[in-house]
Amino acid sequence: MKNIKLIYKKEILETVRDKKTLIVMTIVPALLVPVFCFGIPFAMEKFMETQEARASVVGIVSDNNSTIILDVIKSDKNLSIIEMGYCKLEDIENDKVDVILEINSTNLSQMNVSIYYKSTKMESVIASQRARELLSNLSSAMIIEKLRQEDIDLELLKPPININTKDVSTEKEKSGFFLGLFLPLIIVILGMFSGMYAAIDITAGEKERKTLEMTLSIPIPRRDIVFGKFLTLFTISLITLSIAITVTLISLKFAQPLEAEIGEKLVIPWKSMLSAFPALVLLIVMFDSLMLAIAVRARNYKEAQQYIGPLSFIVIFPVILTQMSAMFTVPTYFFVIPIVNVMLIFKELLMDVVNISHILITTILSGLCALASLYYVKYSFDKEEIMFRT
Repeated sequence: MKNIKLIYKKEILETVRDKKTLIVMTIVPALLVPVFCFGIPFAMEKFMETQEARASVVGIVSDNNSTIILDVIKSDKNLSIIEMGYCKLEDIENDKVDVILEINSTNLSQMNVSIYYKSTKMESVIASQRARELLSNLSSAMIIEKLRQEDIDLELLKPPININTKDVSTEKEKSGFFLGLFLPLIIVILGMFSGMYAAIDITAGEKERKTLEMTLSIPIPRRDIVFGKFLTLFTISLITLSIAITVTLISLKFAQPLEAEIGEKLVIPWKSMLSAFPALVLLIVMFDSLMLAIAVRARNYKEAQQYIGPLSFIVIFPVILTQMSAMFTVPTYFFVIPIVNVMLIFKELLMDVVNISHILITTILSGLCALASLYYVKYSFDKEEIMFRT
């Protein structure tokens, strides 16, 4: 244990002196998370407000029997009318109009309206929604007027069955579900990048600086050197993720755009977050041991980046799986997949779901994966032909 502490102190001191690592540990999560929680929702909200305030340009292709529709459309302040001789769809592509209404009518009792819009343009989608809503209201008003003329009781139009749906989920469960949709993404990304530079620096970086030979020449068992380096990496990752999650939860506490998005007051489940902390520790252990096992093979810093870089794309796959699992009951075999199982446990704990079998499977498999990776690192440290690729 004394040897491990010695290596741990040495690596921590070198890490603290490295400004790049300190920036990744503290400044990046402290700035990135508020931008995600406030900046993106605020920008989207302002964009939608701008689009809603803008009058949609509607091209009209009509005949002599569609006067009633034209009068209603012209009276709407949110629509700007351009009368067209024929349906020229390229005008939508060229942004001359947002949507085109083609009205064909043989008489006032039956009129056919075709709405042409472009689903890949927000302005066109909003214009089509406005036109559809306006025409739907006009159609309902015309039906009611006909019934009145026929002296038919309008009470007959009321539906015989009133359906009321009530959500029995608590505010805490809703908030946990919402946090589970994007918090794992933040954890996985920062979990990767928080320890990546440190993992490269204490392995390939030392090779490049020619200081690893001196460390290996110290009369300390290679096993202690490996565990000392691993504890350093674990400490850095844990601090970075703790800062990121804390800043995220504090930011969400004041993120009104996000509350408007879910339609409920966002309740931060602090107790659930504390109960999910062991799952976070498991994830860090897996990431750090895996990155050490990969970085130890590299000759220099650049080569280590090339080895670890593709890993960041691979770990996004578990996040996609956990996002897909948000709306259905997750089968047990999902908890056999590394990283996926930790993310699923994290989401369950956020929603106050404690499944002992899931936790045991995840803990055992994650521990075995971490031990296998660390064993490989220790094996690599024992073999100088692997360490220095000679």
